[in-house]
Formats: sequence, structure tokens, C-alpha cells
Amino acid sequence: MKLEDQVITKEQAIHLTNLGITAPAYFCYFQAPSHAGICWSEIPIRHIAILSGAFYDIEDVDLYLAYNVAELGHMLPIDPSWGRYSYYHRYNCKGHSVGYSEIAGSNHIEIGWLKTEAEARSALLIKLIEEGLISVEEINKLI
Repeated sequence: MKLEDQVITKEQAIHLTNLGITAPAYFCYFQAPSHAGICWSEIPIRHIAILSGAFYDIEDVDLYLAYNVAELGHMLPIDPSWGRYSYYHRYNCKGHSVGYSEIAGSNHIEIGWLKTEAEARSALLIKLIEEGLISVEEINKLI
């Protein structure tokens, strides 16, 4: 499986950064003056140099944390404070869909079908933040 399919999209990484998510991640997207890709977040400049064949100053590189499925799993609430909801994950030929279903009820908090599980979990996390169901501060403390 390609690394790009194991982490959130670059657009989602930028969106989560803009929302204020700073929890650590194993990988990050980088945008250097003449190269872009995914690198290890612990040693980004060294890894970018290996990947691109060029050395850049950290000030010249944009970095966005690229969370994987496990990291997102720690960020999503297990026992949500907004009610009695249960987390679910569906997978079929359409892709991945995740959400929360009200226990013994008919309410759902969900997102549509997306290509990867990481992309689906990230979309749900963004939705929860934007709807005020979970705070950025809570998420940053979880990992």
C-alpha cells in the first residue's frame, strides 16, 4: 500500500493545521521550493534532503502533519460527550465511511464515502471540530 493511501490528504493536513491541531504525527507533508512529498516528521529536513537530493533550511519548507489511521483513532472520541453514540466504520466497493450512530436512536453523525480509511476518519474529525462537538484542545491532549 502506498504511503499516500495510509495518511490523510495534503488538503486535510492543511485544514487540520489551520484549525489548530498540533498533536504529533509520524509523517508530514512537505512543500520545498522545488520538491514536495511526504517525509518523517521527526527529522524532516534530513529526510527531505534524502528524498529530493537537495538541502533546504527549515524556514524554506512548509510542513503539514500527515496523520495515519492509528493516530486518527486516538483523536476520535470513543465515548462522546454529546450523547450515547457508537463509532462505526463501513467499507465496500464505494470506499470507506465512518461516523457515529446514536445508541437506540435514529440520529447519525457521518461523512460520505471516501477513498481511504485515513481520509474518512480525518473528514469526520474535521466535521466534529467544525460542528463544535469536540475541541482542538481536547484533540491535542489525546496523543
